[in-house]
Amino acid sequence: MALQPVPLLHFVPRSAGRYAHQGTTVYMLTQLPEGTERKVGYDASGWTTYERRSAEQIKKFYLFDAKWKLVLDLGAGENAEKGRNWPLDPDGFDALIEEKQFTNGADKGAVQALFRRMSVAQLGGIKKLDFDGMPPPTVEDAQQLGRCLSRCLNLERCDLCNVKMTDEACAALFSTLASGSMAKLTELLRTIDTVRDVDSSPPGLSGM
Repeated sequence: MALQPVPLLHFVPRSAGRYAHQGTTVYMLTQLPEGTERKVGYDASGWTTYERRSAEQIKKFYLFDAKWKLVLDLGAGENAEKGRNWPLDPDGFDALIEEKQFTNGADKGAVQALFRRMSVAQLGGIKKLDFDGMPPPTVEDAQQLGRCLSRCLNLERCDLCNVKMTDEACAALFSTLASGSMAKLTELLRTIDTVRDVDSSPPGLSGM
């Protein structure tokens, strides 16, 4: 009996859960091997962009005890630790994926739908987010973070220590943070003048 090919999309929802889960470590091989005939690189490909952005959405930056990064770009060389992106919301992903390439152009809409469904589920259910030590967010990063936090209906603890967020980035975060979001937030950690501060006043971000 001949084997029938199974579309890749049948496997993606389950595998994406492995990329995105807070308990998994993801290593990304972003450089094409020598001699390859492939023309489209990792950062220009739609599917690998989906995998990477799924992995980066809710993971810690690193494990305090083990001291390793949970998402690491092995193709980035000395800059590997600086390659981690801030979370991306579904609308931001839709815009980003427009400029990426797919072997099958029809996959673009399916990938956008998969990312949106995954984001609604994991951001809506997450209770703790830890971005301690992340690279300083740009204004655009902070806007995207605000949109992601607006979807965190069950978030109780958010750690933004040691991210060196500028006043402009902080204002950008607030500009996209939906009114009434994070109603269950009870603990916000952030760094002020290099002193670790715990804000237990619910809810609403009073500063970074």
